[in-house]
Amino acid sequence: MDDPQLQNPRVMLFLSAFFVAASIVSNGISQGTTPSALKDPQPESVVVTVSADTVPLTEVSASVTIIGRDEIESSQVTTVFDLLQHTPFLHASQAGARGGLTTVSIRGGDPNFTLILLDGIPVNDPTNLLGGSFDLATLHLDNVERIEIVRGPISSRHGSEAIGGAINIISRKGEGPSNTLLHVQGGNFQNWEVGARTSGSFGAWHYAAAVSHFEIGEQVDSDDFESTHLSVKSGASPSDTTSIDLVFHLHDRTTSGFPPNGGGPEFSLLKDPKNSDVQEGLVGLTWHHQISPAWFYRINFDYYDRLENSQTPAILDAMPPTAAAQPPLDSKSDFERTRVTFTNVWDLGLGFQAGTDISLKYETADVETLIAKQYPAPFSLDRHTWSGGGELRFAKGRYQFDAGFRVDNSDDAAYEVSPRLGGSLRLGNRGTRIKTSWGEGFKLPSFFALGEPNVGNPNLRPETSKGFDLGLEQPLKGLRSLISISYFNNTFKNLIDFSPELFRLINRLEVTSRGIELGVNGTLSDFLQVGGHAAYVDTEITGTTEPLRDRPRWKGGLHLDWRPHYRLRINFRNTWIGERSDFQVPVPERNRASSYNTSSLGTTYQASEGVSLFVRIDNLFNSKFHQFVGFPDPGLYARFGLRYRLLLH
Repeated sequence: MDDPQLQNPRVMLFLSAFFVAASIVSNGISQGTTPSALKDPQPESVVVTVSADTVPLTEVSASVTIIGRDEIESSQVTTVFDLLQHTPFLHASQAGARGGLTTVSIRGGDPNFTLILLDGIPVNDPTNLLGGSFDLATLHLDNVERIEIVRGPISSRHGSEAIGGAINIISRKGEGPSNTLLHVQGGNFQNWEVGARTSGSFGAWHYAAAVSHFEIGEQVDSDDFESTHLSVKSGASPSDTTSIDLVFHLHDRTTSGFPPNGGGPEFSLLKDPKNSDVQEGLVGLTWHHQISPAWFYRINFDYYDRLENSQTPAILDAMPPTAAAQPPLDSKSDFERTRVTFTNVWDLGLGFQAGTDISLKYETADVETLIAKQYPAPFSLDRHTWSGGGELRFAKGRYQFDAGFRVDNSDDAAYEVSPRLGGSLRLGNRGTRIKTSWGEGFKLPSFFALGEPNVGNPNLRPETSKGFDLGLEQPLKGLRSLISISYFNNTFKNLIDFSPELFRLINRLEVTSRGIELGVNGTLSDFLQVGGHAAYVDTEITGTTEPLRDRPRWKGGLHLDWRPHYRLRINFRNTWIGERSDFQVPVPERNRASSYNTSSLGTTYQASEGVSLFVRIDNLFNSKFHQFVGFPDPGLYARFGLRYRLLLH
């Protein structure tokens, strides 16, 4: 190719050739065959993130979105961000090119108000500048079974960081005969990936493991990304009443790109990239024992460690710089979190179920920062947190009710109480369901906010939230469709913010967010599913007219899943994001990021039982847009590849 970046005509020509070849080969192999049916877009499923025990999706009072394995595989996405950017009712943003800072906000909350879980293990980092968020650029989908997204405060279940919601990324569990899948892909920007996945079960033992390596070259200017990911989930059932499960994740990535708030490739005055090297690892062990048909207990142990070494260039506001400029920073951080949890669940009969949790969490961090190459600013903190809570659920016939609470006692805040109430009612015989929930959440000050020697404040109070939502779900059985609409209202208090007058972080803001979420999903035939969604979010800071950064008022989208032939599957997603407020140090007057539209197309051709070809194209029609001022998206991004499955019968 003359240009490393594929252009639209070339990609469309390749895609057309792919479709034509697939049709010719398929017709030659099986003349007159018909497509195999797609799965129901609203399958009966269970949720593990909102309660001590699994709960059927149709009995959950919280606002929950589930992304299952079928959707993940058909979309041909590589990373969690690729998937979440088209997911309804949340906002996923990325600072420029792939590998740039990638965060998620739910219902107008800050990114650090969303708890990110890997197999139920929290991975938010309280040592970073964002006050405890998680950079989703790390996460790949090699071994992911499903993703559960809970919107609204869920601190009654998960404590700090779940002030606005939670995203639980759940690994696959091996079952059936052993099988191994190898894959390779490549595309523009010199991107390539190789990986392998294996899973199966032998008697009482099950296993699933995946490993992959991904690289992509320069996409806009001085940006590249490289990551390696290993995921393992295994376990055994020594008896009918006992099981033990192990999960292990390891991520290693190196990133180069312009730092957030620095104006990006377009407005940065120095044109120097930020470089970072991150290693993350976690291990979790669960012992489950069924004492009687009505009583089981579970013991969880998990450990998470994050190491980061980064070099951030100076961010200048003018030449020569003024006091608003930010000096260069060289930083090394090591954060560790250890948790032990003991859970009991009882079936009380007559539709009632009760559960209790007791847990101990220990967190420690060591951060060494060198400001302007000569001023050291180290800090080291640790935190012990004891937690206890309980819940009561009732589900019978048309009625469902749940209540829960949690009490957290830490070194930094004593006895934070997080209650939650919810319920639903099924009306008539048409499946109409009304559901509502109310809850309170809290977030402890991050280690950065408490201990950073220049702006930290050891007297900061926890941030808190109150959230309420009311929803209606209406199935249209004749059309095999589901319509849902929800109203929500959240209030966040004691938000931690920087005071220029005091030059430190303080509690001072109250933010309200309210809005409406509308979704429609339908099956037009056994081989065609379509849907759409729209969300409106209005946020307001009490006492000021200043807007919150990166909060689009409007988001909407369409999706299509089509199987025109039993060997061919097409998955299309289109998402529109409204205008957003932004701030970049070099150009403070450019305070709005324009609205944009992005489309993604994933196709799969099943050449044989063990071989499949795939194509994935992002930014299919809109090749250039900005998620943040000065950070242009790289544009059209295409990759194609092959998967080879080894089956042992």
